[in-house]
Amino acid sequence: MTRQDSPGKPTGRLRVVILSYESHQSCTIIRQLVERGDVDVVGFGRSTVVDPRRKGLALLRFLASSKRRTGASWKVAEVLLGRTGDLISALRRLPRTSLKSIAGELSIPCLDCHDAADPDFVRRVGELHPDLLVSVHFNQILKPVTWSVAPLGAINAHGALLPNHRGLFPHLYAVAAGDDRAGVTVHWVDEGVDTGRPISRRSFPINEDDTVVRVENRAIPAAVDALTEAIKLVAERGTDAQAEFGYEGVTVYHSWPAGADLKRLRKSGHRYMDLRDVRGLLIK
Repeated sequence: MTRQDSPGKPTGRLRVVILSYESHQSCTIIRQLVERGDVDVVGFGRSTVVDPRRKGLALLRFLASSKRRTGASWKVAEVLLGRTGDLISALRRLPRTSLKSIAGELSIPCLDCHDAADPDFVRRVGELHPDLLVSVHFNQILKPVTWSVAPLGAINAHGALLPNHRGLFPHLYAVAAGDDRAGVTVHWVDEGVDTGRPISRRSFPINEDDTVVRVENRAIPAAVDALTEAIKLVAERGTDAQAEFGYEGVTVYHSWPAGADLKRLRKSGHRYMDLRDVRGLLIK
């Protein structure tokens, strides 16, 4: 286990618990991060909810509303295609990308999480003795009660060039806004939403023929590189780790996309996904 010479100052390899949910992109990022071998991953926290603020009928009513149903249906289709592709990989005896399969291969505990602030979940994470929590596309807002179980707290990989496009579906909103670049920012988790101090960042151009799914997929290596750099900096500097750049520009927060957001996406000349993306999600 990593020792703490003084508060917030680690020595040695970091013990990390990764928090995420089952999507093609998040699981691919995690697999590649683990394969690099720069951290000692001691556990996974797997979100089992679609939207932690809404459950059951309330969630169905929200997603099926005339305002939200188009955006929700695209995301649901993308996730289902990715999970179907994972099953096809299993039939072809190829490595699977699901969080549970990665955990099984590595004999690492995978804790289901319906509420990251639930005392039982927090206790079980604490029993893994992590130095740091790492959020990768985790769809729940982390509270101090959760990240306080790790001496170094928590960092988050957010799919945008913060401070723009905080919140949900950052790549969709970047494409719909006509941004010429997308990217990933790794930052400290604080009591805001995607507002913590930045640690590392990677960016790449948005091409004319890009779909939202292609931008999401091209963000995978960017996220792995940014996370690798951030974790290295945290291992060296502890809680003092911080990027040389600061946040500049307009701070925008997004929720589930509405019909108007999808219209803006089409007006920008882009689509959410096409047949090429469908094939890529099904055949890894």
